[in-house]
Amino acid sequence: MGVRGGAGFETRRSAALHYPRPSAPDVVEAPPRWSRYVAIGDSITEGLCDDSRQAAGEYRGWADRLAMLLAHTGSRTEPLLYANLAVRSRTIPDVLDRQIPRALELGADLATILIGGNDLARHVSSTRGLADRLGSGVARLRDSGCEVLLVTPFIPPAPFLRVLHDRTTALSREFHRIAGETGARVIDFTHDPDWFDPRRWAGDRVHLSSHGHRALSYRAAAALGVPGAGQLGALDAVMHDDPAEILDEPLSTPAWMWTHVRPWLGRRLRGRTAGDGLAPKHDTLVPVIPADPSGHPASVDR
Repeated sequence: MGVRGGAGFETRRSAALHYPRPSAPDVVEAPPRWSRYVAIGDSITEGLCDDSRQAAGEYRGWADRLAMLLAHTGSRTEPLLYANLAVRSRTIPDVLDRQIPRALELGADLATILIGGNDLARHVSSTRGLADRLGSGVARLRDSGCEVLLVTPFIPPAPFLRVLHDRTTALSREFHRIAGETGARVIDFTHDPDWFDPRRWAGDRVHLSSHGHRALSYRAAAALGVPGAGQLGALDAVMHDDPAEILDEPLSTPAWMWTHVRPWLGRRLRGRTAGDGLAPKHDTLVPVIPADPSGHPASVDR
């Protein structure tokens, strides 16, 4: 997936991303509003567990999918430039210290932020305090002229995660407050019944499946005003509603704890995270270039 770089970080390839044009009903397209999209967050935005049509060990994810949708919006004469700064296990302080400053350096005119799940998994004394810290970073982006889409953190619908559900609900309320104060947009999944669909969750019961990543990408596109995004999302769900998309028999709770919880606890006890030593998969802006039906990159007028 890459070569080892200095300072213990893995350097991942950053090349032009070639995606096929999505099948879609006729829509009236609006001119593209953004040219530099930067995705900010943790493992969900990194794309963990969305391994659909990917090489072993590589992931796609909802933000990559959203970039593709944005690249096909309107009549562009230049490709959309896209960076994905998300790394698994990252927290709100990581976003403030590294990712938001980097997004500003890259001149982002659109940023999506999905963060907070790892913060909530730890003991937190105040969700308002967490939100206020993130709000300062959102304000910096907004002051630069960047459009910001906040996605509230979400927790799988499992009874044993009730405490995290309560914290997530409280933090989501604070995200709405931040959005109101800064003029950011917000997507809230806290009480969304669609997220109880087991197909949306990966076998580790924490991350989204490819089905879930696709659904989130269309919700984000709709929130950003991409024409026909809601209809495309519904069409996509129907097209993938087949046995191959249904998850295998879920692990029993003891097997799940051994396979997924035990390694996580081991890292916590050693003071490590799954993201240690990893760099973002796209730390620089890369062009998202549509591909023609033959799979070759389409020409871009310059």
